[in-house]
Amino acid sequence: MSHITGLEVSLNESTMQINSEESHAVVFEFANRTDKRVIVLHPIVKNRTELFPISKRTSEDIAQRTSELKFLDQCGGYSQHVVTIDTGQNAHTALPLKEIPPELISRISKRPSILFSRKYFTLEYEVLYGKRWYKVSTNY
Repeated sequence: MSHITGLEVSLNESTMQINSEESHAVVFEFANRTDKRVIVLHPIVKNRTELFPISKRTSEDIAQRTSELKFLDQCGGYSQHVVTIDTGQNAHTALPLKEIPPELISRISKRPSILFSRKYFTLEYEVLYGKRWYKVSTNY
């Protein structure tokens, strides 16, 4: 499934600190616009192309070319594998990059779709919505 109606994922340019060094980053904002609480877990970036150059400080499973994302915790660090998002609330995760590809943010600010061929990466995560689990996979 490419998305859950009302669970919006937007991407924004940012910077982040890793071991006291600043790095470019893409922030993934999960916004719950559904009528139910959602639980999002284990987001990963996979099938990454050379057009999406991650920072060498980013942890990566080299064999599978995946990078695990963790959600922002209450102390300001990215350590949470699972997040509960109430209706009207947001949760954030980020991925450090070597550089932000110039057309990436403008391209993905439009609604991503299963119809897009993967140009940069695939975002994959699991969601508990109501009493059902969904595996969501969206190409960017």
